[in-house]
Amino acid sequence: MHKFNKLDLSLRFMCKIIFFTRVYIFLFLMLSLMTVGCVDTQKVINSNNKSYKFSKAKEWFEKKKYSSALPLIEHLIPYYKGTDTAEVLYFYLAESYFQSKEYFVAAYHYNNFNELYGKGTRGEYVTYQIGECYFKEVPRIELDQSYTNKAIDQFKTYLKQYPSGKKANEAFERIESLYRNIELKALQTAELYYHTRNYRAAVRSFENLLNTYPNIKEYESIHYKIIDAKFQFAKKSIPSKQVERYEDALNTSLNYLNKYPNSPNKAQIMSLYQKSNTEIINAALNYARSHFPMHERSSYYLEAISVFKEYYEFSDKNKISEDFPDQCYYYMLEDDFFIVDNFKEDQIKKQAYQNFIYNYNLNIDKIKSESYLQKAKQLNEKLNLIKI
Repeated sequence: MHKFNKLDLSLRFMCKIIFFTRVYIFLFLMLSLMTVGCVDTQKVINSNNKSYKFSKAKEWFEKKKYSSALPLIEHLIPYYKGTDTAEVLYFYLAESYFQSKEYFVAAYHYNNFNELYGKGTRGEYVTYQIGECYFKEVPRIELDQSYTNKAIDQFKTYLKQYPSGKKANEAFERIESLYRNIELKALQTAELYYHTRNYRAAVRSFENLLNTYPNIKEYESIHYKIIDAKFQFAKKSIPSKQVERYEDALNTSLNYLNKYPNSPNKAQIMSLYQKSNTEIINAALNYARSHFPMHERSSYYLEAISVFKEYYEFSDKNKISEDFPDQCYYYMLEDDFFIVDNFKEDQIKKQAYQNFIYNYNLNIDKIKSESYLQKAKQLNEKLNLIKI
């Protein structure tokens, strides 16, 4: 371990003394300057010479010594009420607060100035400055955007009153940038719903966003997320709602592709379109098998076959087999056989037996798959061994 000698310790101690001495001197000077400023301002305020006070207020304002000017200006305004000088002082007051970055207070005084002196030569400038005050207080995108809307409204007021004003171009630019904030805020809200898998709310938010801001830069990705959110919402839905919700995703994707055939998201949307076709077919069969008792399923199996015929062309052939109708015909027979083989009530067994015979004779020639055909024949042979 290194051992410090007495000289090292002395040098360190002296360095600390020098450092802290400089800090104390700096703080003392700053405090002295502030005290001198306050004393100077108070001395002027205590003076009986009103003209002298006004000249000092003007001097400090023009020299940008706003902290000194403000107390004096506020002191003088009541004495000049009803005169032309009062207008000058009130303008100095609002402008001093603005330059001191006290934007809330500045906006308040600019508004009051406009009510009292808005028809004068400073009216245009002050009307614009009110918008600037709100603009300066616009928060981060994730926070409340009330002041964004206030700024937009104020700049619109400026343009309405002074369409050819000196700040017209700046007002247009401000409005454009502020609208972008509002867009991004709405987009952020919709994205939050999307990423937290609240897909119904995400769809509603994205669609409202596009209706309100049809020229938003992100419209391509928003369209894609609407389709994906609809698809994911259908996927999470109960069986009785899945078909119609997959159809909604499918129709939305088709409409988008027709409208934007060269979209950069075309491949992803085509994929969702194919998935929607696929899942509509699966959902129709799942609905028949999960939502109804066995003795009521036959007509819903036939509906699933109709859905297959309508949507198979654009489905994913790796996930939907051509044997799908054969599967449905087989399930009809399987359900009836299960009832005959397992239920105890004679009336139900007899009805299922009759249904099996009817469906077998009606559909056996429609089954093209050798696998399902053999399974159906085996069930028929087993049924013939059961006494009813």
